[in-house]
Amino acid sequence: MDIHIDISHEIYDEVVKRIRSKPVRMSEEYRHHLKEFLLSLPVRIVSKPYRVYREAKEIEGYFKKYSVRKK
Repeated sequence: MDIHIDISHEIYDEVVKRIRSKPVRMSEEYRHHLKEFLLSLPVRIVSKPYRVYREAKEIEGYFKKYSVRKK
């Protein structure tokens, strides 16, 4: 039995879900831990581009690893 999974669709769904839930997650963090939230914000803003780059490279690796090779 073969199972066909569209990895690009799975990754896309996960990224969209995370983007849509980010405002809610940040609001919860802000309400529950205001001091920690405000103190960590500058570091998070500066480090975010690197974290996004690292995740993009990881996703690219998944595409290479699980790509269907045509004969």
